[in-house]
Amino acid sequence: MKSINLFLSVVLLATMISCGGKTKQSSDQEETGMEQVITAETSHVGAYTGTLPCADCPGIETDLTLNEDGTYTLLSEYLEKEPNNVFEESGVYSVLDNDLIELTAPSTGDKIYYKLVEKGVAVSDAYGNINEGELAENYILIKK
Repeated sequence: MKSINLFLSVVLLATMISCGGKTKQSSDQEETGMEQVITAETSHVGAYTGTLPCADCPGIETDLTLNEDGTYTLLSEYLEKEPNNVFEESGVYSVLDNDLIELTAPSTGDKIYYKLVEKGVAVSDAYGNINEGELAENYILIKK
């Protein structure tokens, strides 16, 4: 009888140690995972700049700032166009699936899309499609 109790005590102790170790390991993995999620969620935050193509002017000097609080500021200057060649817009943004950033102007509800790419953000449609032709580089705002 003593050997059975001793055996059960050893098994119980081993189980407790084993479960305790797994819980700690899972906790560490969750913490690491959380750090990765936080990093991924905020990797888009920052300022982007570039000159986008324009049909009737040399280009549109564009500055986009994405803030941590989910707001943005978009400044667009149409080069060599007068008058009213500078436009400033601000509003809120969301990061959608596939690294798609949706800018929404609160006053009108109009939406503009950018997709996160290696160098910064690229002008996109609502589905995340970006220009992949010869002029693709011209549609990218570089992260500062």
